[in-house]
Amino acid sequence: MEKTGIKIFVGLVFLVLATSLSSAVALNSVDVDSMSPGKEGSIRIELENILKDDVEDVSVSLKFVNSPFIPVGSSEDSVDEINEGDEETFVFRIKASNNVVPGDYEIPYTITYRLKSSDNQLTKSGSIGVKVISNPELSFTINTENPVENQKGKISIKIVNKGFYEARFVSIKILPTSFTLLSDPEIYIGSVDSDDFETANFDVIFVNKDPRLD
Repeated sequence: MEKTGIKIFVGLVFLVLATSLSSAVALNSVDVDSMSPGKEGSIRIELENILKDDVEDVSVSLKFVNSPFIPVGSSEDSVDEINEGDEETFVFRIKASNNVVPGDYEIPYTITYRLKSSDNQLTKSGSIGVKVISNPELSFTINTENPVENQKGKISIKIVNKGFYEARFVSIKILPTSFTLLSDPEIYIGSVDSDDFETANFDVIFVNKDPRLD
């Protein structure tokens, strides 16, 4: 029974020691730029040495396998040493792919280091959240049908979304200056999907030869 008790005691000491070593370097803060498709941004990781011992050969690496992001430069950054109680910041530049869908993503990371008093390399892993946002990019074209003075005709406005994100709650309102409106001056379109278009038609009577649309 005594031998069994000794084994349990030793095991507990080892467990406490291993837990302390694994938490010697803490992830103090992470600052991530919001990304847009095809654009670059930065990830800033601050590590803090929370033990009363210096750590050496500290390295932070990001994993981009099967990710819509690529590193701009290196995917790994390192410092020779972080003294006890000190902090160090690691900065990475990344780029989102042109066809990434807006949303929330994770980039895995790995931190490796060793205590100055030990030759054992320690590792901790996790993931960093990255948010991809995008705004719609709208353009429009105008066509007229039967633009004859004092005759009934039609004005068609085509809204094209060239952006990576849908446009919502879209409406079109026109102000009659050289024509008389026969329909409502404002038409609610709703949503215009990315790489798509919607059309609004207005019935009018043109009152001069050179109609203008405001």
